[in-house]
Amino acid sequence: MVFANSSTVLSLLQIVSTFVPGLGATNTVLTNIDSRGPAQPGDFFLRILPLGASITFGQKSSDGNGYRKVLRKQLRDEGWDVNMVGNSTAGDMKDSSMSGVPGFRIDQVHDLAIDSFRFQPNVVLLNAGTNDAMQDFDTANAPARMEELLDDLFLNVDGTTVVLSTLTISTTSQMKKFRPGYNDALREMVSRRQADGDSIVLAEMDDERITLDDMNEDGIHPKDSGYAVMADIWFGAINEAAELGMLQQPKPGVEDVNKDD
Repeated sequence: MVFANSSTVLSLLQIVSTFVPGLGATNTVLTNIDSRGPAQPGDFFLRILPLGASITFGQKSSDGNGYRKVLRKQLRDEGWDVNMVGNSTAGDMKDSSMSGVPGFRIDQVHDLAIDSFRFQPNVVLLNAGTNDAMQDFDTANAPARMEELLDDLFLNVDGTTVVLSTLTISTTSQMKKFRPGYNDALREMVSRRQADGDSIVLAEMDDERITLDDMNEDGIHPKDSGYAVMADIWFGAINEAAELGMLQQPKPGVEDVNKDD
């Protein structure tokens, strides 16, 4: 059996989509990621921007690293070169850069993102929305604010891939009310944007892999065990993006080095 290469397959799909109704959407997704094919560890640096609020910061973790140190080690063990970037640092890990401020809502995380465009990350790990619920801040329009943040990221960070996280399980009354609908909106957002050609994947944090036993007494922040599960989920989502051909070499202008612990 002879297998066609990716460029041949793409050409055939383009020809067929001209004559067969309904194939245009598939063709759009393939062309928008330039048919790069799966990225392999070692092809280029992952210049990762962890973006969000207190969970990105690592609040309530024993070492202050949250999910970031565990995730970075997983990626390095896989063979990836990794450079964490951001406008601040948190935790005792060497590669501790991130853009996360405890208490920040989506609109404030958007401001953090704007200040982080200069790093031109090729991977953005985005977790935001909890504080919109906890502060009862126009929760009905939280998904719209996330859409605006995503639009700005894709407009200003050429070639980036966004890994968008749903929110974890919580015991607070505000989150019990907010989380189900908001997470559904994020899932729909990722599916629709993928179909439109955006380089975006979902990090599903609300599928019972993180349990109440993994959460701190405040019902919002994970324990170390919960952060470790989050790292696994981020890791799987980044690998999914690599397999889908979404990941690209980061743009020049930032020095990428491995800072291993």
